[in-house]
Formats: sequence, C-alpha cells, structure tokens
Amino acid sequence: MPEYILQPSPKIIASCDYLKDLNPEQLKAVTAEDGPCMVIAGAGSGKTRVVTCRVAYLVDKGIPTENILLVTFTQKAAKEMLQRTSGLINTNISKLWGGTFHHISNLILRKHASKIGFNPNYTILDTGDSEDLLNIARQESITKQTGKLFPKAGVLQDILGLSINTREHIRKIIEKRYPHMEEFTQDIQKIFKKYEKKKKDINALDFDDLLEKFLILLSEDEKIRETYSRLFRYILVDEYQDTNLLQSEILDILAAGWRNLMVVGDDFQSIYSFRGARYENILEFTKKYPDAKIFTVEINYRSTPHILNFANCIISSARHKFKKGLKPVREEGIKPIVVSAIDVYQQASFIAQRIFELYEEGVPLSNIAVLYRAHFHSMELQMELTRRGIPFWTRSGLRFFEQAHIKDILSYMRIIENKKDQLPWTRLLKHIPKIGEMTASKIYTKILDSPQPFDLTAKKIGIPKFSEKEFDRFMNLIKKLDNEKIHTDPSSMIQTILKDNYSSYLETTYTDWERRLEDIQQLARFAKTYSSCETFVSELALMGGIRTEDMVDLKDAGQGLILSTVHQAKGLEWKVVFIIGVIEGYFPSYKAETAEEKEEERRLFYVALTRAKDQLYLTYPVVSMRSNSPWTQNSPSSFLSEIDKGAYEEWNLR
Repeated sequence: MPEYILQPSPKIIASCDYLKDLNPEQLKAVTAEDGPCMVIAGAGSGKTRVVTCRVAYLVDKGIPTENILLVTFTQKAAKEMLQRTSGLINTNISKLWGGTFHHISNLILRKHASKIGFNPNYTILDTGDSEDLLNIARQESITKQTGKLFPKAGVLQDILGLSINTREHIRKIIEKRYPHMEEFTQDIQKIFKKYEKKKKDINALDFDDLLEKFLILLSEDEKIRETYSRLFRYILVDEYQDTNLLQSEILDILAAGWRNLMVVGDDFQSIYSFRGARYENILEFTKKYPDAKIFTVEINYRSTPHILNFANCIISSARHKFKKGLKPVREEGIKPIVVSAIDVYQQASFIAQRIFELYEEGVPLSNIAVLYRAHFHSMELQMELTRRGIPFWTRSGLRFFEQAHIKDILSYMRIIENKKDQLPWTRLLKHIPKIGEMTASKIYTKILDSPQPFDLTAKKIGIPKFSEKEFDRFMNLIKKLDNEKIHTDPSSMIQTILKDNYSSYLETTYTDWERRLEDIQQLARFAKTYSSCETFVSELALMGGIRTEDMVDLKDAGQGLILSTVHQAKGLEWKVVFIIGVIEGYFPSYKAETAEEKEEERRLFYVALTRAKDQLYLTYPVVSMRSNSPWTQNSPSSFLSEIDKGAYEEWNLR
C-alpha cells in the first residue's frame, strides 16, 4: 500500500492554553511529529489528558476532524474524551470518528454490507440474542445427546469469541481452554456452522462478527482498504495493552497509508489475557514499526510517594517491560501497612474495625475499597460487614451468597431441611434438560402430594423420557443427602453435591466455571465451622435478608464501601485501599503455572496497588482451612518478599 505524504500543516492557531497545563513528558507526546508513536503512560499519569490534548492539538494544526480516528474500549470513554476535547478548543468536532472498535466497524460495515453478503439494515445481536440463537442451533444439532454434559450456549459463545479474537482455530481453543470438552469438538464445530447460517438467514451479526467481517472487508477489497487508510490520517488508540490480535491487525491495515498511528497504554496494566487480550501487541509495537517514537509518561498525580515506591518495587522485578517507574508529585503520606492476622475471621474483623475508624476520621465509605484476587476471598468479610452494619457494594453486582451457583448449593440443603419448600425444588428441577417452569411446577405438585417424596422416580411421576435418567440421578442425590450423618456436617454435604454431578454442571454451563468451583470449595471450608445443616442454612438466609435500611445510620450509607476483584477495579481509584488474602496461592493465584501467567499475576498486583491514593493496607491470614486438613500454614505472597522492608510498616494482629 502506498504511503501518503501530508502537506505541511499551517501553524498552530490560537495560544493552545491547554498545552500550558501539561508536564514536559505529556507535552512531548501531545506535540509529537508525524509517524508511528507509542505512549507508555503509567498508572495515574494523566493518560486521558494526553489523548484528548493530542486530538485538540491535531485539530488546532488544521487537520480536518473527519480525518481523525479515536479508538477506545468503551463508548463511555470515547464520549468523555470527545467532550473534554471539545472543551479545549473552539471547533466543532462532530465529524471526528470516535468510539469502540465495534462502533467504528459497524459504521463502516453499514456502508459496505453487500460486500460481505449482508444487507445494510442487518441486526446486531447483543450477548443475550447471540446466546439464544446459539442455543437454537445447539438444540437442532445435538438431538441424539443426553443434553446434560454437553456445553451450554454461553460456553459455546465464549469458545467462538475466543477463536475469532485470538485468530486461533476452534479445536485449538478447546484444547487449551476447555480440554474437558475435546470429545465434543466436532459437534461444537457443527453447531457453529449452523449458527453462522442462521445469522445469514436472518441478516444478523453478533459483536465478534463486526470485527471479523470488518477485517475481511479490509483484507479482501483493495478499493475499500485504500479509501479508509487514506481517510484516517491520524489514528489514536487508548488502552492499547488490552487489544487482541484481531484488533491489532485492523489497526495495522488502517494505518498502513499515513502511518500516523499513536497507541497509548501501559504494558504493566495488561491483565485480560483470559478475554483474548494479547500482551505482545504492546511489546512488539516497535518491531512492526521500527521507526516508532516512544514517549514515557511517568509522573503520577494519584498516589503518595510511599505507595508509588511500593509499586515500583513490583515493576522492577518484571521479566519483560518498558523501562519506567512512577514518579510522585504529591507530598509524603503514611507508608503502606502489611497486616498479618491469625485467620480469615480476624482479617475480616480488623478490616471492618479499621473502616469504622476511617469513617470516624472523616473518610466517606465510598472512598474506601477492598480488593481481592478472587470473589470467594471476600466471603468472611462480607459476613462481618453485614453483622456490623457497614453498607457495601460489590463491583460484580452480586454479593457472594446471591450468586447463582451458591444459591444452587443452598437449595439442595433447603430441600433436606424442608421438603415442602417449593423454590429450591423448582430451581434445581429446571437444571434437568427439557424441564422448564411449567413442568417443574407439575413435578413439585406430585412431590408435595407424596408421603415419601424422596422415593419418587421418573416413571412414577411420568417425567418426559428425555429427562428420565437425569431426574432419577437428581432424586438419588437428594436421598443420599438426607442421610442423618450428613445432616450434622454441612461441609460434607456440599462435597457430596459437587462429586455427584454439580461440578460437571458448572463446566458445561458457565465460562468461568473454575472460579465458581473455587467459590463452592470455599463455602465448604466455611461450613466446617457449623455443626448442623439447619444452623448453616438459617444463618446464611438471615445474612441475605439484611437490608441496607436495617444497617447503622451512616451519612453515606447510600454509597457504601466498595468490594471488588482487581480485574473489575482497573481504571478506578480510592483514598483508602485494602488488598486482602495476600498469600501464596491466592495472590499470585495457584493457577499461574507458566512464567507468563506468573508475570500477569505480577501486573495484576501492580494494578491493585496503584488504585490507592492516600492509604494502602495489605492483609493476609497466617492459617487457613483447607479441604484435606483442618488448618494449614500460609506463606505470605512472594510479591511481598520483593519489597524493601523499609518501604512499609508491619502490623501483627497475633
């Protein structure tokens, strides 16, 4: 593809007052000359300001707004950046191309849909629509299967999406990510073919299609490729470290003409490989563009020097990285505090008490966050906060005991404790293939009328033939759980449920089945502290029934404390941050086996540290319950051994 030569631009008009507010590092990036550029912007360094000022600078140079493309990862980010840009200059920027990869792809595909075999008025299937259509294709393709162990539509959707975005074959994705489903590989490929045909028949594209079809359009139609590579004189990409291979290829094609591609990101905040993000994209940028100019923005406006020193220690031990460190502008604050507690209960008690103290000192609850590597790490803390009446919100939207898989496990227990409880019966019966709301209701009526409901079989009730085997398996499990010995051991009851078939149900139903399985294992360990199933179920039910208005009267109760996984906390900041469960096997995760996986754990830890503005607490329990033994000694996270002893205070609660 020919390179286009841009004629010398007119001199910068006006005084560009916004340039005066930039620090020297930001200014160099904003006023960079033409050609490929990469801006490595550390956490809290004003990355958004760099991007918006760069757009304003280009417009002030006289570049027509329709020749500028700004790509972000959310429409909200695009809207915010465009609004900020508009506030910097007195120019109408409505013609500027700004939005997510999917948004930009859709705008262009609408104009050229016929080239990819679709009508311009195609429907975009959202995640729910896509899953419904995949489910139809699934049902039509596996009529000879029992249906129980075959992956559900949501899992199939994840496999297909990963294949498209990583540019890897379906077989490879299953082999790497879903090895327990390899026997179904051919059937899964058959379903995907049917799914593709159905989309074509109804003139619809899903989210992944928007990117894949756009790449096909650019790759196969020289005229269209020439049109858009000529149109976009300047391309700016935010959060480049989170791009996948498909997105990277699209950018390279669009930028091939003018080569004015500026990517902005932080190699040390690349934490989404499980979604298909490719860490190598940012590391290999200079290989694709040997003449690229590199700008490092290191001045941090968010955190205190002590917090940044702590984070820099983690960066310095990374294997592959761009040379950088966070430089503070704020004055000294208090050192990060590493707190060792006896167990998770004392850890939870300490955090709850410290939050009360912070609130009394004038820190709003909404300015405090508790971060963790996995959702189940917060289970005991959620119970402690609820007991003490401290309002909190989880970034996932669901508290631990409100999650579907936890409610499933508790439903088995509720049935054992109360045979007439309709809700758990209906919930679990609907897990059986071909049993929906109406059929479940009819089955429940027969269970209610039976003097010995646990002895009922599929033939006695008249269950649809397709569902007979699974219904009888389910009822046999209920009978097994009704054993008097298990009644006094809720932990064993949970393990029995898992071993029977629930683990397989998780694997074939949820894309994050491993995380859900960990949640349930943690619930089983927690249940060891209870001497009866009745007490366990009752207390959890009471915990779930406490409402915000029942909690203590705090001024900002409507806001509440924030609980979040580190992944969901990226891009956010709080005055005070607690990072809990900082032990080996939790953080870093025991699942990080390869060198690259361990490096991503390091980056995740760095992201957690750099969310804190004023105070940072890292807590860990010295002992924990394990499935094989009552108590096990924990090792503090290996990350802590990399921190200079003088960089933090130690509090020993023991």
